Amino acid sequence: MRVRLLSPAVLALLCGNVVWAADPVQPKAMHKATVTSSGLQYLGAIKVPLQVDDNAYGALALRTYPNGIKTFFIVGKTTAGTHAFEFTNPAPGRNLSVAPRATLVRAWGDIYQGHRTWPTFSSGQLETEGLFWLGGDTLLWVYGHNYDVTPGSKPVVGITKFNPNGSISAYGPWKADIDAHHLRNYGVAVPSWFAKSYTGGRGLALGAGIESGASKASFGPGLFAVDTPNEAFPTSHLLTTRALTFYPEEPHQQRLHRDAQYRVLNQNGVMLSQATDQFAPPRGGVGFWGSADYIRASTWIDLPDVQGVLFLGRLGYDNMWYGNTPLPTGIQDPCHCTKGQHASRYAARWFIYAPADLAKVASGQAASWQISPTEVFDPTLLFNVQLNCDKLVTGAAFDPETRTVYICAPAVDNARTGRLPVIHAFAVK
Repeated sequence: MRVRLLSPAVLALLCGNVVWAADPVQPKAMHKATVTSSGLQYLGAIKVPLQVDDNAYGALALRTYPNGIKTFFIVGKTTAGTHAFEFTNPAPGRNLSVAPRATLVRAWGDIYQGHRTWPTFSSGQLETEGLFWLGGDTLLWVYGHNYDVTPGSKPVVGITKFNPNGSISAYGPWKADIDAHHLRNYGVAVPSWFAKSYTGGRGLALGAGIESGASKASFGPGLFAVDTPNEAFPTSHLLTTRALTFYPEEPHQQRLHRDAQYRVLNQNGVMLSQATDQFAPPRGGVGFWGSADYIRASTWIDLPDVQGVLFLGRLGYDNMWYGNTPLPTGIQDPCHCTKGQHASRYAARWFIYAPADLAKVASGQAASWQISPTEVFDPTLLFNVQLNCDKLVTGAAFDPETRTVYICAPAVDNARTGRLPVIHAFAVK
């Protein structure tokens, strides 16, 4: 029997999605090769300064000064206000045991100056979850509350300008024309050629994964091209967006498909056969993204010879459930002890997407959930990369001048001051 495969556009129409534009003529840059895991080379690790908060969240931004010097920004622990730290960018050591410790440039402290606000929570209850250096003197930050699951357009992004006299000026926050849960984790630079052809000139993209099982979050890597905010925008200015990739919670068949090496349990440890809001059991050897599967970082690689969008995540394995840990059956989460989304094992999974597929979504040739990564891989198996217990990465940055990807891995360095993040560096060959 011959099976006829429907095109993405036809399938989108059948599923109620409107295909609104013809695909523009592809620019020449689109025909570059897509980066692969074999095209990445692990360079080593950098330890952060001891002045950084123990158990710091991380995030990551790469700043370039006019004289060419490059520094990192990360944020500290969430319970201490996710204050900002800037430090040097030394050459990495080949592994953690010989990794150099960066030197603190400045502990900037509260870079938000009262501009990180929320409708129902105080600033001290909010968390900065992503940083992105916009260029020049401006740092962008995205934020939210870790247990806000209510839908809606809410303040999610602000900027801080670093003035020549050493002072700072914060602006925002701004809402976008989509749910805040779509944007609150990370930012990437959209290449100018892609922005010109596919995003209406938007050179910034923001995205997020699941946060505390929020139903409006993406059940898979999410990314939206967004207007770049600046200090001239009033806080009433609504940032407009264009989807590049997004996977809705329902129907669960539209979540990103993954491997099927898990089962879904209830709070008593009994295996479930039907999908819940949080998890969907595998069907026919196909698994579905669940609430214990996280994405917290992304970066867009754009070079003369290769390109690709890298999402850095982790998946839950073996047993997944919502509730307390351990379960009455003795099954437990090895990394977390509070009530919430759990798995009995975690593994790092990094996802590479081809810009051509994101262009299909941006131009209306495919629904946002119809594209798939070109490669999914475990960096701990391919490289000498140390991650924490739950394999989470909280930040990423790309330096096109040196062809280097940097990622922030929290709670890896057992320093004398506490558990600190580590910066891992990869060359794009």
